[in-house]
Amino acid sequence: MRSQEFEIKKIAKRLKELSSPHDKLEYLRNRESEITQELYMDAGSIFGSLLDVMDTVLAYIRKEMEHINCDLKSQKKIESLPPEPVKGEKIKRLSHSQQMILLDKFGILEHLDTFNITKENKAYLISLIIGKNQQNTREYLTYGTSNPNKTNPMKQKYIYRTQENIEFANKIRSKLNLV
Repeated sequence: MRSQEFEIKKIAKRLKELSSPHDKLEYLRNRESEITQELYMDAGSIFGSLLDVMDTVLAYIRKEMEHINCDLKSQKKIESLPPEPVKGEKIKRLSHSQQMILLDKFGILEHLDTFNITKENKAYLISLIIGKNQQNTREYLTYGTSNPNKTNPMKQKYIYRTQENIEFANKIRSKLNLV
């Protein structure tokens, strides 16, 4: 029979041995499943105290899983930069709004204004360069920097100057030492 302290120490030790959050989560999921199976298989012959022990261990496992899941969610936000292109590997495509914020933050949209071309022609040129739909590009040019509170709800999806996109563009600028 296992004591809850022994089992928790054993799990904690194994978590320290694993480096990847994904490996830790997989281990915790497996242990949760194993203990739950033991609990239900032996429930008829096990006394209440052992059930309490296993419940305590399961509560610990679930708490650790929740903690790791929170860490993974915040890590995904931090690591949202596109990967470095590797020869022969397909790179992650940037969204239309990410492309627009980069064009904006690097001054390309402002520079195009110096040519005194219409918004439609500007959208046409940008859509050719970035490989996106011309009409959507025109919508991004029209509403991309708008205040969400003053924009038609149907057009708010074209606002590319969001906090997330600004942080994304700043990371790119920082990576290129352009800050």
